[in-house]
Amino acid sequence: MFRFHHRYGGVTFVDIKDGNVNRTVIKAWYSNIGYHALPTYINVANNALLRASLPAGSNPAEYGITAYNHPVELAEALPDITGWSIASVQFGLVLFLMTALAMVPATLSTLMVQENLNGAKRLHFVSGVTPARYWLTNLIWDMLIYIVPAVLIIIVLLIFGIEAFVSDQNVGTFILLLIVYG
Repeated sequence: MFRFHHRYGGVTFVDIKDGNVNRTVIKAWYSNIGYHALPTYINVANNALLRASLPAGSNPAEYGITAYNHPVELAEALPDITGWSIASVQFGLVLFLMTALAMVPATLSTLMVQENLNGAKRLHFVSGVTPARYWLTNLIWDMLIYIVPAVLIIIVLLIFGIEAFVSDQNVGTFILLLIVYG
């Protein structure tokens, strides 16, 4: 494996015969160790396509695409592209978690609105339930309903070992955020 570190990439051409139609699939391979590798090898593939489609009798050396590349160096905390991809996956996961956890209070709030509209809340108060007891009971019930998906989320994150949420440093903060959010 170590003997190939001097190569930053390559281009492969594969001819595929699909019935009577011949297609050529081009893949640009690159190593993310070199910041320049991806645009360079895509440019090589594009130049190959351009020169292959020239009319007969043309000089391929006269045609080409020139790419200028000024790569941005990544921060020391994320030394390679995998750091960025992990961060983007975790950001997407957070968005899905927020959406999923927003559904729980939304469904519970519709029940309280429905109670108010059909007069059940008034019936509770007429029956002798104090407002403090009514709201405390609703809070306890809502928290019990919320705890179930929150615990399931923590279990799933522990099973999959998503370090941003369940590492030794972050698990306490994440659980506290889930409780405060609920």
